[in-house]
Amino acid sequence: MALYKHGVATEEHPTSVATPAASASGLQVIIGTAPVNMTADPAAGVNTPKLCYSFAEAQAAVGYNTDFANYTLCESIYASFQVASAAPIVLINVLDPAKHKKTVQKETVALDSHIGYLAELGAIKSTIVVSNADAKLTEGKDYTLSYDSNGRTMISMISTGSAYALDAVTATYDALDPSKVTDADIIGGLDASTGKETGIELVRQVYPRFGMAPGFLLAPHWSRKASVAAALNAKTTKLNGNFHAQAVIDIDVAKTKSYVDVAAAKEAQGVSSSKEIALWPNAKIGDYIIDYSALYAAIQAAQDRANDDVPARKVSSLAASVSAAVLDDGTEVNLDETQAAVLNGAGIVTLINASGWRIWGNNTAAYPGSSDPKERWITCRRMFNFLQNTFIESYHSHIDDPTDPRLREAIITSFNGYLNSLASAGKIYGGEISYDAADNPESELLNGHVVFHISVAPLIPAEYIKGVFEFDASIMTAAMNGGAQ
Repeated sequence: MALYKHGVATEEHPTSVATPAASASGLQVIIGTAPVNMTADPAAGVNTPKLCYSFAEAQAAVGYNTDFANYTLCESIYASFQVASAAPIVLINVLDPAKHKKTVQKETVALDSHIGYLAELGAIKSTIVVSNADAKLTEGKDYTLSYDSNGRTMISMISTGSAYALDAVTATYDALDPSKVTDADIIGGLDASTGKETGIELVRQVYPRFGMAPGFLLAPHWSRKASVAAALNAKTTKLNGNFHAQAVIDIDVAKTKSYVDVAAAKEAQGVSSSKEIALWPNAKIGDYIIDYSALYAAIQAAQDRANDDVPARKVSSLAASVSAAVLDDGTEVNLDETQAAVLNGAGIVTLINASGWRIWGNNTAAYPGSSDPKERWITCRRMFNFLQNTFIESYHSHIDDPTDPRLREAIITSFNGYLNSLASAGKIYGGEISYDAADNPESELLNGHVVFHISVAPLIPAEYIKGVFEFDASIMTAAMNGGAQ
């Protein structure tokens, strides 16, 4: 019989993390490590791209805890969903419970109020054996296993079980060992015998799986290694044969304690491409220290979303939602504009505190080696990426249509309309698509090849604004003598 209700009642729901609106131009594809032991199927979370629109989806896909030093994907989950409100993101975890693990033998677990915790984070549920002395206990009958919000494995004794009155039990189990993950695991590759792709090589699968081209490629913390940075950069051009993206790279904070050393570290790390955004140092948010790449990409993706999913607006000088810029050990880095300009002049984006902490820098890693506007400015480079990706996606449906004037005019009319709409919305200075007979000789047309020329001018940031002041004596004289007789 249903409960008869008469009176006033209340109910509480757990605090939820708001799910942001979706953005695609700044789609983050993040490669790293995650506590997949916390998921329902750990094996399914290894070397498989996971598209996540919310914190809950990310947590279910790869697990989550705030041990950011060991679980680098969690940095981006935190920055994207709990700091910047940026979605969706694609997560690629390379930490494999079958390979990156250690065994704990007969650990004594003290029970307090019939509950105990395993000492090691990352315990893999399927391997846990709980015993009373040498007598093996039965999960579901004598105890249950669960994870708390910090990733600790909790053993809860069941009141009807045989071990409910115990003060301690022993446990043997395997636990994740993130220290066994190597640069090679992050970089990944293709197994020729099985056709299986791993690590950064899985970036190729993002568009075929999800129908969205990556905007940012990042591997927080791992990109400090030259080999990882190079692997990320290699995927930014002609991805899937067509698309363009931007790699977000952390300059090695462990090797650079002072801003004067960062330019040399960037060079040693081999970061010099216009498709790379170089960042230094780390960001501190409350009690957490995270790699700057995780925060920067999330904020930029959120900015894109606020700008109709067009990456035309700067992120430099935007509020960074941090409490400090820090080194790995928590030492604060407090740069003034003059010191930050040294980094910007070396093609490095940093953080400064100017009426609040702000992202500071507009140059890609190609600067100062290149002063070409589309290679130097982050906004210009990203707009060229975006417009090329848009062109590809917009006209892919016309592939294999007849090569005739109708096709030519359809593309010219529609893309010019699109460029004009961007210009009228203040997202570019202007642009035009045209068809030139000189680019389309008979031999190419007979092969079914059609070429269009697109001229476009993305917005350039007003990076330096100068006011020239002078003392004008005539103003003083007029003021003093204006009312005199």
